[in-house]
Amino acid sequence: MNSPDAAPPAAIVPRDLLLSLHQAQDPVLLHQNLQAALAQALPGTRHVVLMTSPQPDLLRVEAAQHSDHAVGETVPADLALPPGDQQLPVLCDGQPIGELRFSADGTIDLEFLRELLAHYGSALLNLQINQEAVDSSDLYFASLQAFEEGVVLFQEQEREAVSARFLSLLTAVLTTHPGALYLLDQPGNVDSELILDQALGVPETMLDALRTRDGEWWPRQVLADPPAVLDRDANGLMEPLDPEVVPEPLKSLVACPLQFHGLTVGIALVFNADVWSDSFRSRIESVRRLGELGAAIFHRLRLEEVAVRSREVETQVAIASRIQARLLPTTAPSSTGIQCAWTSEPAQSVGGDYVDLGEEDGEVFAVIADVSGHGINSALLMTSFRATCRAESFRRRPADLLAKLNDEIHYETGDTGMFVTAAVFRIAPDGRRATYASAGHNDVYLWRDATGEVELLESTGPSTGFFAGMDYDEHEIELHPGDVLCMYTDGVVEATAAGASEEMFGDDRLIECLRASHAGTADDVLQTVLRELNGFTGDGEREDDVSVSVIKVLD
Repeated sequence: MNSPDAAPPAAIVPRDLLLSLHQAQDPVLLHQNLQAALAQALPGTRHVVLMTSPQPDLLRVEAAQHSDHAVGETVPADLALPPGDQQLPVLCDGQPIGELRFSADGTIDLEFLRELLAHYGSALLNLQINQEAVDSSDLYFASLQAFEEGVVLFQEQEREAVSARFLSLLTAVLTTHPGALYLLDQPGNVDSELILDQALGVPETMLDALRTRDGEWWPRQVLADPPAVLDRDANGLMEPLDPEVVPEPLKSLVACPLQFHGLTVGIALVFNADVWSDSFRSRIESVRRLGELGAAIFHRLRLEEVAVRSREVETQVAIASRIQARLLPTTAPSSTGIQCAWTSEPAQSVGGDYVDLGEEDGEVFAVIADVSGHGINSALLMTSFRATCRAESFRRRPADLLAKLNDEIHYETGDTGMFVTAAVFRIAPDGRRATYASAGHNDVYLWRDATGEVELLESTGPSTGFFAGMDYDEHEIELHPGDVLCMYTDGVVEATAAGASEEMFGDDRLIECLRASHAGTADDVLQTVLRELNGFTGDGEREDDVSVSVIKVLD
């Protein structure tokens, strides 16, 4: 029997408690087994196990008994020890990762405590190694799945299906579900509009709330950066997001720009991923690679969409070009007093020039017009102009016709700034008289055969379309056998020379064409103009439509 003054025997701890530490399959069970072992090794004793945390100035409470701190709580690393307390280190692979703090007396088996803590550190290391192996396997299979999905995505033709599968794949890599995909309206232009292409499990109101304190939308600020991660700090804030608008359910946010070879295509957002897990760093690398894959896929889809639209536009333009070509007069007036030749060549597939000839009761109507600019818009306005001309040409005198056209064009163009210049002629059946009016068009050249000189029929009115209610002057001229009227658009005289020269064809060259060919037919005059013009400009692309109309008075 022990004497009353003898110290009580040390607590006897079953050795199977040490084995239980190594049998724990997860951190929660390991912590429970540690607490059970400490409860037997330190019966009724105040103790606490503090472990290091990612924040160097804080420690995490791993186990506790009769302590002021709860398990899972973080406490300052410089927490003062009560008087008389002792501490033992928790070692992992020889490195301190924590410590046991306890009240010591003679009944404590310190050697067993050291052994217990050593086994705990070893078990903790084994769990970490096992978890890293599991994470590596998960990551490998996730990468393999990403590769397989990437092959499938490259083969997928439906844009919406590609977007949905890509976003699902991205969120799966981060083991979460909510996400959103934005694509730039103009790939490569980070200042162009970001358009929401796909959203999974997240409302647009939450997406719009991702704003900084100065009101800027945060995803756009990181559009050209590597993947960015936001999570809530100790104060519950998600800097730099504005706490006034950030939704409470949002715990973390991963922004993955879609970038490939320096080309930014869009950005993907993933919500509430476990950004604190040990495997997150490796997973974020997979996310970056998926961003490259997505950029390549969506850029390819965009190029294909543009190509399809371009082919559709080319087809439509080709049809419009054929239609516009059929709008030119196909036969010359049957009047015996004059001879006519004409051409109109658009600079692009369709143009804004208008040449027309018509006849009624032997009287000939001739018009040439030029819509500002060239291309589709000009072609549409020219078609409208032609419709009014055809409907009104023999019902109105030239000046009244231009006034009517002016009001129509002004109404149709509005504030677009587009306008139409035009010259309109009415020629008597015998070809000996003509009345004309001009609206801001180039001077019409009249070769006078009797004098061998060119007379200018100048424009005296404004271009049509600028102001409503305009009036135009009308003039009457006498015509004689051998006289030649040459109407043209500015694409003729403003055509530039081949090569680097900016010299224009000009009025003098056009007059020389008249002088050289006036004795021939109307078509001879036309072909001379075209031959000289083509020789001057070469095979280069013309900047403006070219139209010429020639009327020769016969004997």
